[in-house]
Amino acid sequence: MKNFIFLFLLFAASNIYAQNYDDDLITLAEIIDNEIHNNSKADQEVIDKLNRVKSKKLQFVKDFLVLSFSNPNELISQRFLEKPKEVDLYHFNFTFRLYQKFYRLEKLKGEERQLKYQEVFDEIKNEERTNKQFLYIYYDMLFSSFQGKNQKMSLAQNEVNFRKLKLKTSEEKNIFFMTCLNTYRFEILCEMNGFSNGSDYSKARSYFNQYPLFEGKKFYFFNTLAKEDFNVIIALNKEYDSFKKEFFTEYLRLLVYYYQSYNNDEEERINLIKNSIILDEKYWKFVIPQVVQDLEKVKADIK
Repeated sequence: MKNFIFLFLLFAASNIYAQNYDDDLITLAEIIDNEIHNNSKADQEVIDKLNRVKSKKLQFVKDFLVLSFSNPNELISQRFLEKPKEVDLYHFNFTFRLYQKFYRLEKLKGEERQLKYQEVFDEIKNEERTNKQFLYIYYDMLFSSFQGKNQKMSLAQNEVNFRKLKLKTSEEKNIFFMTCLNTYRFEILCEMNGFSNGSDYSKARSYFNQYPLFEGKKFYFFNTLAKEDFNVIIALNKEYDSFKKEFFTEYLRLLVYYYQSYNNDEEERINLIKNSIILDEKYWKFVIPQVVQDLEKVKADIK
């Protein structure tokens, strides 16, 4: 009888724990939905709500979100820049997939909403995902959070050491590199394409100068390129797409912009040509036609 009571209490406790985990996931996803597009720091009510999340499985995710919405500068630290443990990556991914899949849909109410929660939970649990996809979502959110709340902050005082960040494979390094470049990519694009009071190359150069050094060198020296392709969700409104296609398109586009922005500095242009992959045509097959045309212009310009 005692054994039966013990097993019953253990079963009940495990069910309560599981329900608390599910409830905490929903709470985190709701907070993300409310705050992710808010460029101002969250008020204390939001932080208090985050701190009421008690599931130990979600401690890393909760700590990340507290800083993301209150003091994102602190995300640029060893704890969050280094590759998270696999279990933390899993829970981080689950939280953000819940947000992506449910909160981008029409909001439901009452019982219908609860049924939808369970449907989405089951769907995410059954997804076949890889650690590379988990890692992409993580670093994409990290650098998006940092830039979203700190539009004038610079990463120039930092230096990226992949070994210290526990990033071992070429794919892992590429994920970090690409998501880091995304921090200022939109601003550079705007300045180079005249969306901000006409093309202003000096402003574009100022954004390029905000990137950190990678292994002691400027970003355009990076040539540790992914050996294998894999699929990632690049944006909330898109399905899975090739990582290599996105990586090489955006990386080579930035290299073209860098070349164009240094139109009055021939020495720096030569450094770029000599030390980057900008004219290595074997990578052009991954790139969209518009960027290939721009690369052809650079190639013709240096002859």
